Amino acid sequence: MIYHVADTLNKAYERTKKALIEPFDLWKWLKLAIIVFLISGGLGFGNSGYNTSHPAGDIDSMGEIDSIGQVFDQLVPISYPGLIIMGIVLLIVLAAVFGYISCVMEFVFVDSLTKNEVKFWDYSRKYMGPGLDLFIIRFILFLIFFSLIIIAALPLILQLIDQTSGPFLPGLIAGIGLLGFILLGITITGAVINSFINLSIPLAMYHEIGIIAAFKKVFNNSMEDKEQILAYWIGRIFLWIGAGIVVGIVVILCMLILGIFMILIDVILYLILSSVLFGSQTLLWVVLAPVIFVQLIMLTLIVMMTGMPLNVFMKYHMLTFLERWYPDAEIPFFDVGGQDTVESAGVQENPGVR
Repeated sequence: MIYHVADTLNKAYERTKKALIEPFDLWKWLKLAIIVFLISGGLGFGNSGYNTSHPAGDIDSMGEIDSIGQVFDQLVPISYPGLIIMGIVLLIVLAAVFGYISCVMEFVFVDSLTKNEVKFWDYSRKYMGPGLDLFIIRFILFLIFFSLIIIAALPLILQLIDQTSGPFLPGLIAGIGLLGFILLGITITGAVINSFINLSIPLAMYHEIGIIAAFKKVFNNSMEDKEQILAYWIGRIFLWIGAGIVVGIVVILCMLILGIFMILIDVILYLILSSVLFGSQTLLWVVLAPVIFVQLIMLTLIVMMTGMPLNVFMKYHMLTFLERWYPDAEIPFFDVGGQDTVESAGVQENPGVR
């Protein structure tokens, strides 16, 4: 029996090579790297604060500042609990916004690869509706899994709160073991459902049906061909691990080489500016800080583009697997008239050839 998870590796590699190298397009690489970055939701948020001190002798200015501050506090009363609530609400809103963007980018990524043409804004506008449907489905799944985790952790929480109800240590160990077992089950279930959803996205796009209808098609086909889907999951795990290690090493080497090079530039620039600006630290950092900021942006973009080919290959592998595993997928690949079609046509024209 031929397993499609292995049979599609060469075709996925050929499509990746044609999309990224034949010909090489730096702007295309950058757009694909941004799409992959938005899908992964790899955005970090931080906050910064500052303290101000006022000279004791500046009484008039202090009085004006104090009076303005008092008026502001009266008009906009904010307490620490209020700030905490505002922060939580802001984080939830940001998570929802970037979660929705991630869902839209799932469709944009698939269409960009199947057509071998990245039209970021056109595809984004096209798939805003399907992206919203996907976001709602994933949000409902998140609520279900989160509720299951809370329910599973409840006995352990009660054990920690009420230490008088039975032996503490055996109960704690049992609670942690049960929670770990449930978390493992939830993780596996979530990974399986997410795999079905990823396979459903191309069907929803090119059959013009909803995600749930596409999910049913994928699920029903997996029930009829369990060996192929099991081999697919196992093979994908090894692919991600093996390719991830290789790409991870390359990314780390790039970061080290570029990081050392940028630090040397900063040190040289610092020494030059220190002599030219006669030791003025303020002017020195006014000039040096933007340079460091630009370097960080460049380093981030280079790291993103270094890791992007792995995601492109894995997506092509998934799409090629779906093409062969589900014959009615009708994925409009850019190389639909390529080698595979020619070979199959040749076989049909010469049925005697074996």
